[in-house]
Amino acid sequence: MDVLRILNISMQRACYLAGITIRGYRYAPKRELGNMKLTERIRTIAKRFPRWGMPRIYTMLRSNGVHVNHKRVSRLYSLNKLQLAYRRKTKRHTENKKPIPVPERPNRVWALDFVHDALFNRRSIRFLNVIDGNALK
Repeated sequence: MDVLRILNISMQRACYLAGITIRGYRYAPKRELGNMKLTERIRTIAKRFPRWGMPRIYTMLRSNGVHVNHKRVSRLYSLNKLQLAYRRKTKRHTENKKPIPVPERPNRVWALDFVHDALFNRRSIRFLNVIDGNALK
């Protein structure tokens, strides 16, 4: 407001120059109190059930009679950094490891493999590598 007096221009002119409407300049959001209450409920549920994620907390809120959009719960859940740590699945070994059998004589086991590469001029080249299993000894 001091800038308006210094520049000696009206509020309407200043909003026009800034590219906003007067209503947009004077707008004050009124949802903060509702968000704070909902955030507290989300935090209490997350503290009580630490392994529950956002979808389960949303279901709990709905079952307790809170009518709220899932996108709003997701946004508040993320803003409060309540995301669960990602758990990597452990690899299960289904059978015992056995050593690879070594062939007794030549021409018993063969190994084939294609190798792709590129030349300096970006031309693609391919090689077929063939190895006799007896040469692996």
